[in-house]
Amino acid sequence: MLDFSNSREEELKWAVANKKGVQAFIKRDDLIHPVVSGNKWRKLHLIFEQAIKDKKTEIITFGGAYSNHLLATACAGSIYGIKTTGIVRGEEIKNLNPQLSLCQRYGMNLTFVSRTEYKDKKSLSEKYTSKNNLVIDEGGRHPLAIEGVKTIIQELQRQYDYLVLPVGTGTTLEGIAEEIKDTNLATKIIAYSALKENQEDKSRLNNLLDIIDWKDDTEFGGYGKFNLELIQFMNDFTKETGILIDPIYQGKMYFGLANLIEGNHFKPGSKILCIQTGGNLGFYTKKVAKLIS
Repeated sequence: MLDFSNSREEELKWAVANKKGVQAFIKRDDLIHPVVSGNKWRKLHLIFEQAIKDKKTEIITFGGAYSNHLLATACAGSIYGIKTTGIVRGEEIKNLNPQLSLCQRYGMNLTFVSRTEYKDKKSLSEKYTSKNNLVIDEGGRHPLAIEGVKTIIQELQRQYDYLVLPVGTGTTLEGIAEEIKDTNLATKIIAYSALKENQEDKSRLNNLLDIIDWKDDTEFGGYGKFNLELIQFMNDFTKETGILIDPIYQGKMYFGLANLIEGNHFKPGSKILCIQTGGNLGFYTKKVAKLIS
Protein backbone atom coordinates (compact mmCIF):
# COMPACT_ATOMS: atom_id res chain seq x y z
CA MET A 1 0.00 0.00 0.00
CA LEU A 2 2.87 2.35 0.78
CA ASP A 3 6.13 2.76 -1.11
CA PHE A 4 8.79 5.28 -0.13
CA SER A 5 11.05 4.34 -3.05
CA ASN A 6 10.00 7.44 -5.02
CA SER A 7 11.74 9.60 -2.41
CA ARG A 8 15.08 9.74 -4.13
CA GLU A 9 18.13 11.83 -3.27
CA GLU A 10 19.26 14.10 -6.09
CA GLU A 11 21.71 16.94 -6.46
CA LEU A 12 20.12 20.37 -6.59
CA LYS A 13 21.25 22.43 -9.58
CA TRP A 14 21.30 25.72 -7.71
CA ALA A 15 23.64 28.56 -8.66
CA VAL A 16 23.57 29.98 -5.11
CA ALA A 17 25.28 26.80 -3.85
CA ASN A 18 27.45 26.19 -6.90
CA LYS A 19 29.18 29.57 -6.81
CA LYS A 20 30.19 28.98 -3.18
CA GLY A 21 31.50 25.47 -3.84
CA VAL A 22 28.77 23.88 -1.75
CA GLN A 23 26.99 20.68 -2.78
CA ALA A 24 23.24 20.91 -2.21
CA PHE A 25 21.07 17.80 -2.41
CA ILE A 26 17.35 17.24 -1.99
CA LYS A 27 15.39 14.34 -0.50
CA ARG A 28 12.29 14.18 -2.68
CA ASP A 29 9.65 13.19 -0.14
CA ASP A 30 7.25 15.35 -2.16
CA LEU A 31 7.17 12.54 -4.74
CA ILE A 32 5.88 9.85 -2.35
CA HIS A 33 2.22 10.63 -3.02
CA PRO A 34 0.41 13.49 -4.83
CA VAL A 35 -1.80 14.35 -1.82
CA VAL A 36 -0.33 12.59 1.21
CA SER A 37 3.05 13.96 0.21
CA GLY A 38 6.33 14.39 2.01
CA ASN A 39 6.49 13.99 5.74
CA LYS A 40 2.71 13.44 5.85
CA TRP A 41 2.99 9.78 4.79
CA ARG A 42 5.96 9.35 7.09
CA LYS A 43 3.94 10.60 10.05
CA LEU A 44 0.63 8.92 9.27
CA HIS A 45 1.32 5.41 8.01
CA LEU A 46 2.25 3.82 11.34
CA ILE A 47 -0.69 5.54 13.04
CA PHE A 48 -3.17 4.15 10.52
CA GLU A 49 -1.61 0.69 10.69
CA GLN A 50 -1.90 0.75 14.48
CA ALA A 51 -5.51 1.90 14.22
CA ILE A 52 -6.30 -1.08 11.98
CA LYS A 53 -4.48 -3.44 14.34
CA ASP A 54 -6.46 -2.09 17.30
CA LYS A 55 -9.71 -2.30 15.31
CA LYS A 56 -10.34 1.45 15.51
CA THR A 57 -13.07 2.70 13.22
CA GLU A 58 -12.23 6.40 13.12
CA ILE A 59 -9.28 8.78 13.09
CA ILE A 60 -9.85 12.25 14.59
CA THR A 61 -7.39 15.09 14.13
CA PHE A 62 -7.03 18.89 14.21
CA GLY A 63 -6.03 21.71 11.88
CA GLY A 64 -6.72 25.13 10.44
CA ALA A 65 -8.82 25.88 7.38
CA TYR A 66 -5.81 25.47 5.04
CA SER A 67 -4.23 22.52 6.82
CA ASN A 68 -2.30 20.13 4.58
CA HIS A 69 -2.35 17.70 7.50
CA LEU A 70 -6.15 17.54 7.48
CA LEU A 71 -6.17 16.87 3.76
CA ALA A 72 -3.45 14.22 4.06
CA THR A 73 -5.36 12.50 6.86
CA ALA A 74 -8.58 12.57 4.85
CA CYS A 75 -6.86 11.01 1.84
CA ALA A 76 -5.07 8.41 3.97
CA GLY A 77 -8.37 7.52 5.61
CA SER A 78 -9.86 6.86 2.19
CA ILE A 79 -6.88 4.71 1.21
CA TYR A 80 -6.92 2.68 4.45
CA GLY A 81 -10.71 2.52 4.62
CA ILE A 82 -11.01 4.29 7.97
CA LYS A 83 -13.48 7.06 8.76
CA THR A 84 -11.88 10.45 9.46
CA THR A 85 -13.03 13.57 11.27
CA GLY A 86 -11.25 16.91 11.14
CA ILE A 87 -11.69 19.42 13.97
CA VAL A 88 -11.22 22.73 12.17
CA ARG A 89 -10.08 25.91 13.91
CA GLY A 90 -12.51 28.80 13.41
CA GLU A 91 -16.12 29.40 12.53
CA GLU A 92 -17.81 27.27 9.87
CA ILE A 93 -17.07 28.34 6.31
CA LYS A 94 -20.07 28.48 3.97
CA ASN A 95 -18.00 28.27 0.79
CA LEU A 96 -15.25 25.79 1.55
CA ASN A 97 -11.74 26.49 0.29
CA PRO A 98 -10.00 23.92 -1.98
CA GLN A 99 -8.29 22.10 0.92
CA LEU A 100 -11.47 21.60 2.93
CA SER A 101 -13.47 20.73 -0.18
CA LEU A 102 -10.97 17.98 -0.96
CA CYS A 103 -11.15 16.78 2.65
CA GLN A 104 -14.87 16.27 2.22
CA ARG A 105 -14.37 14.63 -1.16
CA TYR A 106 -12.12 12.06 0.52
CA GLY A 107 -14.89 11.44 3.04
CA MET A 108 -13.72 13.47 6.02
CA ASN A 109 -16.35 14.82 8.38
CA LEU A 110 -15.54 18.45 9.23
CA THR A 111 -16.39 19.87 12.65
CA PHE A 112 -15.74 23.57 13.18
CA VAL A 113 -14.91 24.93 16.65
CA SER A 114 -14.23 28.46 17.87
CA ARG A 115 -10.64 29.62 18.12
CA THR A 116 -11.02 29.89 21.89
CA GLU A 117 -12.21 26.29 22.19
CA TYR A 118 -9.54 25.13 19.77
CA LYS A 119 -6.74 26.47 21.98
CA ASP A 120 -7.59 23.89 24.65
CA LYS A 121 -6.74 20.83 22.59
CA LYS A 122 -6.45 18.66 25.69
CA SER A 123 -10.14 19.18 26.44
CA LEU A 124 -11.05 18.75 22.78
CA SER A 125 -9.10 15.50 22.59
CA GLU A 126 -10.82 14.19 25.72
CA LYS A 127 -14.19 15.23 24.30
CA TYR A 128 -13.76 13.24 21.11
CA THR A 129 -11.74 10.29 22.42
CA SER A 130 -13.52 6.94 22.67
CA LYS A 131 -12.61 3.26 22.51
CA ASN A 132 -13.50 3.23 18.80
CA ASN A 133 -11.28 6.07 17.59
CA LEU A 134 -7.70 7.24 17.59
CA VAL A 135 -6.91 10.94 18.07
CA ILE A 136 -3.95 12.61 16.33
CA ASP A 137 -2.74 16.02 17.47
CA GLU A 138 -2.40 19.02 15.15
CA GLY A 139 0.18 18.60 12.41
CA GLY A 140 0.29 14.83 12.95
CA ARG A 141 2.09 15.00 16.28
CA HIS A 142 2.05 11.50 17.75
CA PRO A 143 4.68 9.04 19.13
CA LEU A 144 4.17 6.79 16.10
CA ALA A 145 4.67 9.78 13.78
CA ILE A 146 8.07 10.40 15.34
CA GLU A 147 8.99 6.78 14.66
CA GLY A 148 7.69 7.03 11.11
CA VAL A 149 9.88 9.96 10.09
CA LYS A 150 13.03 8.25 11.32
CA THR A 151 12.97 6.28 8.07
CA ILE A 152 14.14 9.46 6.29
CA ILE A 153 17.56 9.02 7.90
CA GLN A 154 17.54 5.24 7.53
CA GLU A 155 17.12 5.57 3.74
CA LEU A 156 19.98 7.99 3.10
CA GLN A 157 22.53 6.91 0.48
CA ARG A 158 25.19 9.49 1.36
CA GLN A 159 26.80 11.07 4.40
CA TYR A 160 25.88 14.74 4.75
CA ASP A 161 27.44 17.53 6.77
CA TYR A 162 24.14 19.35 7.16
CA LEU A 163 20.49 18.43 6.94
CA VAL A 164 17.99 21.27 6.43
CA LEU A 165 14.24 21.19 6.94
CA PRO A 166 11.28 23.46 7.75
CA VAL A 167 9.50 23.13 11.10
CA GLY A 168 5.81 23.32 11.99
CA THR A 169 4.93 21.35 15.11
CA GLY A 170 8.45 19.91 15.25
CA THR A 171 7.38 16.26 14.89
CA THR A 172 9.48 15.56 11.80
CA LEU A 173 12.43 17.41 13.29
CA GLU A 174 12.17 15.38 16.50
CA GLY A 175 12.20 12.05 14.70
CA ILE A 176 15.09 13.03 12.44
CA ALA A 177 17.15 14.42 15.32
CA GLU A 178 16.56 11.35 17.48
CA GLU A 179 17.69 9.04 14.67
CA ILE A 180 20.80 11.11 13.92
CA LYS A 181 21.72 11.14 17.59
CA ASP A 182 20.99 7.44 18.14
CA THR A 183 23.12 6.44 15.13
CA ASN A 184 25.94 8.89 15.97
CA LEU A 185 25.88 10.55 12.56
CA ALA A 186 28.14 13.58 12.24
CA THR A 187 25.34 15.62 10.69
CA LYS A 188 24.23 19.03 11.93
CA ILE A 189 20.55 19.92 11.54
CA ILE A 190 19.41 23.39 10.46
CA ALA A 191 15.72 23.84 11.22
CA TYR A 192 13.66 26.78 9.95
CA SER A 193 10.56 27.48 12.01
CA ALA A 194 7.46 28.51 10.06
CA LEU A 195 5.96 29.93 13.25
CA LYS A 196 6.79 33.17 15.02
CA GLU A 197 8.33 32.71 18.49
CA ASN A 198 7.75 28.96 18.46
CA GLN A 199 9.16 28.43 21.95
CA GLU A 200 6.75 25.66 22.94
CA ASP A 201 7.98 23.23 20.29
CA LYS A 202 11.58 24.37 20.67
CA SER A 203 11.55 23.66 24.42
CA ARG A 204 10.10 20.19 23.76
CA LEU A 205 13.25 19.45 21.74
CA ASN A 206 15.59 20.71 24.45
CA ASN A 207 17.50 17.42 24.75
CA LEU A 208 18.25 17.48 21.01
CA LEU A 209 19.29 21.11 20.57
CA ASP A 210 22.98 20.20 20.69
CA ILE A 211 22.67 18.95 17.10
CA ILE A 212 19.97 21.41 15.97
CA ASP A 213 20.63 24.94 14.74
CA TRP A 214 17.15 26.44 15.25
CA LYS A 215 16.31 29.34 12.95
CA ASP A 216 13.30 31.62 13.36
CA ASP A 217 14.51 34.63 11.38
CA THR A 218 12.73 33.80 8.11
CA GLU A 219 9.15 33.27 9.28
CA PHE A 220 8.10 36.52 7.53
CA GLY A 221 5.89 37.66 10.41
CA GLY A 222 4.38 34.34 11.44
CA TYR A 223 2.73 31.16 10.26
CA GLY A 224 1.10 31.47 6.86
CA LYS A 225 2.49 34.97 6.32
CA PHE A 226 4.63 35.94 3.36
CA ASN A 227 5.27 38.83 1.00
CA LEU A 228 6.24 39.60 -2.57
CA GLU A 229 9.97 39.20 -1.80
CA LEU A 230 9.45 35.58 -0.78
CA ILE A 231 7.16 34.83 -3.73
CA GLN A 232 9.71 36.28 -6.17
CA PHE A 233 12.45 34.19 -4.55
CA MET A 234 10.29 31.09 -4.91
CA ASN A 235 9.54 31.84 -8.55
CA ASP A 236 13.25 32.23 -9.32
CA PHE A 237 14.09 29.05 -7.39
CA THR A 238 11.50 26.97 -9.25
CA LYS A 239 12.48 28.40 -12.63
CA GLU A 240 16.13 27.49 -11.98
CA THR A 241 15.77 24.11 -10.28
CA GLY A 242 12.45 22.75 -11.53
CA ILE A 243 11.39 22.15 -7.92
CA LEU A 244 8.02 23.56 -6.87
CA ILE A 245 8.01 24.92 -3.31
CA ASP A 246 5.31 26.40 -1.09
CA PRO A 247 5.32 29.75 0.79
CA ILE A 248 4.43 28.29 4.20
CA TYR A 249 7.34 25.92 4.79
CA GLN A 250 9.73 25.14 1.91
CA GLY A 251 9.94 28.66 0.51
CA LYS A 252 11.02 30.10 3.84
CA MET A 253 13.51 27.29 4.36
CA TYR A 254 15.24 27.80 1.00
CA PHE A 255 15.19 31.58 1.46
CA GLY A 256 17.00 31.23 4.78
CA LEU A 257 19.41 28.63 3.41
CA ALA A 258 20.30 30.88 0.47
CA ASN A 259 21.20 33.65 2.92
CA LEU A 260 23.43 31.28 4.90
CA ILE A 261 25.22 30.06 1.78
CA GLU A 262 25.76 33.56 0.44
CA GLY A 263 27.03 34.61 3.88
CA ASN A 264 29.77 31.92 3.72
CA HIS A 265 28.27 29.92 6.59
CA PHE A 266 29.40 26.65 4.97
CA LYS A 267 32.90 25.57 4.05
CA PRO A 268 33.49 24.82 0.34
CA GLY A 269 32.83 21.16 -0.30
CA SER A 270 30.15 20.88 2.38
CA LYS A 271 27.30 18.50 1.56
CA ILE A 272 23.84 19.81 2.45
CA LEU A 273 20.65 17.76 2.25
CA CYS A 274 17.32 19.60 2.04
CA ILE A 275 14.26 17.61 3.10
CA GLN A 276 11.41 18.30 0.69
CA THR A 277 8.50 17.84 3.07
CA GLY A 278 5.72 18.46 0.55
CA GLY A 279 2.93 20.93 1.24
CA ASN A 280 2.86 22.34 -2.29
CA LEU A 281 -0.91 22.74 -2.11
CA GLY A 282 -0.16 25.76 0.06
CA PHE A 283 0.93 27.53 -3.11
CA TYR A 284 -2.57 27.47 -4.56
CA THR A 285 -4.31 30.16 -2.51
CA LYS A 286 -5.95 33.44 -3.49
CA LYS A 287 -3.36 35.38 -1.50
CA VAL A 288 -0.45 33.85 -3.41
CA ALA A 289 -2.27 34.22 -6.73
CA LYS A 290 -2.76 37.93 -6.05
CA LEU A 291 0.96 38.42 -5.37
CA ILE A 292 2.20 36.54 -8.43
CA SER A 293 -0.37 37.94 -10.91
